[in-house]
Amino acid sequence: RGDDSSKDAVVAYTRCAFGVLFDGLYCLAWNSPFPTVMESHLWRTSALMVTICSVAVYIHPASTILVHWLGGFFSFFLIMRPHFFIPFVYVFARLSLVTLSVTALRTLPFSVYLTVQWISSIPHV
Repeated sequence: RGDDSSKDAVVAYTRCAFGVLFDGLYCLAWNSPFPTVMESHLWRTSALMVTICSVAVYIHPASTILVHWLGGFFSFFLIMRPHFFIPFVYVFARLSLVTLSVTALRTLPFSVYLTVQWISSIPHV
């Protein structure tokens, strides 16, 4: 029976690691140019939120044992509130990232409309 719990822990940590890697990719665009300063701040905030939420989903259940020792209303607040808000924060941040990705297409440089020179080297019918 103890072997099952260690396998579950490995699966949970692996999911957490892949979640951080996947969501952390958005942080690579931290210093990228954005059309406005507001969009830059929104991108950075949303990238941090999706990364933090992917960790919080796995860290929070493990911390409930420690919080259970506190007892009373304080432990109820710490245990119940994060599980309620994490999905909403994650979905809002993810939708913000998708929206910012699409709206950034409005300010493409002129060079994206130029025909590339190597296309004439490819034989086609």
